[in-house]
Amino acid sequence: TWVNSFDITDDLKKPKKVSADELAALSPLERFKLTHQSIRRNWNVSAIFPNPHVIKAYQYPDTDKSTARFSWSVPDLANLRVFCGQEFGWPIDTVDSKLLPVVRAVSRGFQAQTRIDGYFTSYNDNIKYAKIRSKRLKAVVNDIKGLKKPRKHEHD
Repeated sequence: TWVNSFDITDDLKKPKKVSADELAALSPLERFKLTHQSIRRNWNVSAIFPNPHVIKAYQYPDTDKSTARFSWSVPDLANLRVFCGQEFGWPIDTVDSKLLPVVRAVSRGFQAQTRIDGYFTSYNDNIKYAKIRSKRLKAVVNDIKGLKKPRKHEHD
């Protein structure tokens, strides 16, 4: 089995082919350099790549263990504007274009979280998808549903 290494575009030099066994035998750093050889001419990759701390943080994320009930509140727009300006270098119009839709949504109030089954129909929804034009078929369907209409007598 041959494995092609990573290739961004056709105009870059073609990477050399390596067998799956050869690729598996390489260290993570060697594998990274081999599979990315066509992207840049010189890579400055740390000798401890991939960093074990990064791998551990990915596999075992540090999450909030609080048992307190979560609650929504209106974001502090003034402090968020200052923070985004200082940390991201965003001008006030960029900050407002990103934050004001969120603030508007919060001020309208939050609705209950929807469930996935709310996006599907079931037989219990009694939704009609097509109108039945045939009188005979309509009578049969209504009979099955228990919606019998009194029949008109021909002599009346």
